[in-house]
Amino acid sequence: MPNEPITERYTRERFLNEGKAILSIIEQAQTLKEARRNLYAHVTEGQFEKGGMDSSSINTFLHVVRDCARIWRGILLSSSEKAAGFSVLKALWDISRGNDRPDLQPAFYADMIHLSRGLAGKLAPLRTEVMPLES
Repeated sequence: MPNEPITERYTRERFLNEGKAILSIIEQAQTLKEARRNLYAHVTEGQFEKGGMDSSSINTFLHVVRDCARIWRGILLSSSEKAAGFSVLKALWDISRGNDRPDLQPAFYADMIHLSRGLAGKLAPLRTEVMPLES
């Protein structure tokens, strides 16, 4: 993975693996409204659950869990969807149900993978990608 290009590092398949907790909540919902409510509750509970842990390994990353939870809650607001003109929840709904979403790019999957990892208290070192300049 160290020399893996972004297009291969951040894929739907990788997100299906790393975002299982998030996707399973959405998959179990009968409606988008229910999915939004359940995922919002999961994100909030996850933040407070990790915040109450007394493990030095997780305490080092509590700020990441907190920040990722805040981002998830912001993403899940219908007002955010209206402002952005895009529904992350609808994209996750489609992914959880196996619907094709060719409009989703590696950047979307990168965000979802890192937000899922962060909420779980799992950190992977971030690397910058050196992109060749066009001549």
